[in-house]
This record gives sequence, C-alpha cells and structure tokens, in this order.
Amino acid sequence: MELFSLMYAFFVSLPAWVLFVPPAVLLLCLVPLLWFRKRRLYLWCSAVCLVGGVLLSLGMEEKVLYLALFAGLALLPLPLFSIPKRKREKREEKLSQKFKAETEEPFPLRRNDPPKVCCFEEQHGETPEERGMKLSYVISLLEKLKREKLTPADRLEVEMLSRSVTGAQTRPLTDPEADDLSDSLSAILRLTAKYS
Repeated sequence: MELFSLMYAFFVSLPAWVLFVPPAVLLLCLVPLLWFRKRRLYLWCSAVCLVGGVLLSLGMEEKVLYLALFAGLALLPLPLFSIPKRKREKREEKLSQKFKAETEEPFPLRRNDPPKVCCFEEQHGETPEERGMKLSYVISLLEKLKREKLTPADRLEVEMLSRSVTGAQTRPLTDPEADDLSDSLSAILRLTAKYS
C-alpha cells in the first residue's frame, strides 16, 4: 500500500502543465499513423495516452472534464482513417493512358495489299491403288516381318517402312512421293528375302 501512496503523492506533486503531455504525444502519433492508415495502432496509442492522462490528473479537481475533453480529442480523428488513400499513378500507367486512344483505334477496314498470286499449283496426284500398287499385300508382308526375330536396326527399319506405307495407303501421291514409296517397297522386298 505504501507503493500506491508514493505513486499518488508523486503524480499529485507534478506541475499542471504536464497534463498537456498526453494530448501532445497523441497528436504527434496521429500524423504518421494517419498517413499510413494504421487505425488499430492509433487506438492503442490513444488508450495509452488516456491512461497517462488519468494518472497525471489524479490531484486535479476538474479531472472528469479533462478526461472527457481528452477522450473527445482522441476520438475526433477516427473518421479520417476511413478516407481511402490516394494512389499515385506510376509513370507507365500515365504513358499507357496517354497513348490509349491511338492503340484502341480499329485498323482500317480497307487495306491496299496486293492480290494473292500463287506461283505454283498444287499437284493432284493419284492414290497408290490408281497407280497399280497393292499396298494391302505389302502391309501383310510387314506384319510377317514384325513377327520374325529381327536385329534392332532391321526392326527400326521395318517400323519406319510400315509407317510410311500405311500413311501413303489412302492419300494421293505426287511423283516424288510415289518414288519414295517405290524405294520403301524395294526395301521391304529386300528384308523379306533376308528373313524368309
């Protein structure tokens, strides 16, 4: 109990001008906290300053009036924290806004492009059946070759040949493609002779 009586005696012995310290500290804290929109931290600072004001006004006769004025002063700037902070426009945004109209304009509908001219016409070839090649027999030979014990190189060659033959079975072939197919057929005959 002596501790509390010593504390009370200390706060009562302080000069009267000390009562202005908590509101001054609160106003000093208000400026940066308002700038950074830290409302919760401002409430904590105002509560600490209010407790300091209560302690400093222990020996005062008009203690209730002082605390009411101090609480009003603490609550007065709270609506300022709800005002949204103005965002600064970045340089890139300013430039994009400046040239936005030019980039959003539609391109002209009428263009002065030269007419399309084909330098060559697509060659319409004949299918292998029309050229007299029976690829169904060749495919059955390839299936027989796949069942044989082939060397890895020959197995790879058989796979490649079967892909090229099945790909050429239904589509029309140009003359160079027909020559390639003929080379593939001769390779199939060579492999068939090798493994029969």
